[in-house]
Amino acid sequence: MLKTVFKLCVLLVIVTVAVQSFEKSRKKQAPLYEHGPQERVEGEYIVQLQKSCDEACFNDVISRFTETAKDEGFEVSIKHKMANTMKMFTAKMPRKAVEMLRWMDKVEFIEEDQIVSINGEDDMGVGSFGV
Repeated sequence: MLKTVFKLCVLLVIVTVAVQSFEKSRKKQAPLYEHGPQERVEGEYIVQLQKSCDEACFNDVISRFTETAKDEGFEVSIKHKMANTMKMFTAKMPRKAVEMLRWMDKVEFIEEDQIVSINGEDDMGVGSFGV
């Protein structure tokens, strides 16, 4: 019994250190831009990476994020990737995963996905940026 408790304590310390090291890859969180409840697409976000992030960096950020999110028990779905021109991706994820992603050093900002319309109507039938 004592061995089991000791092993659980060691595992807890390892997990805590891993999460803390992930969070300390930058000094403060990247900005999160939020929209009103009528405009936002619940649980979907646009993630803008820094302009200096090349394609390998882009893929590495997504890979590290999705892997860490999975380890933390978060369900994350990458919807669209725009690596070459805009250095951004869209994803469906819980708010706790967003908070974790904001600590990654290559993230410029995160914005809630939103409904975009002309004249107050969804004239184009497009809806959100995540189309």
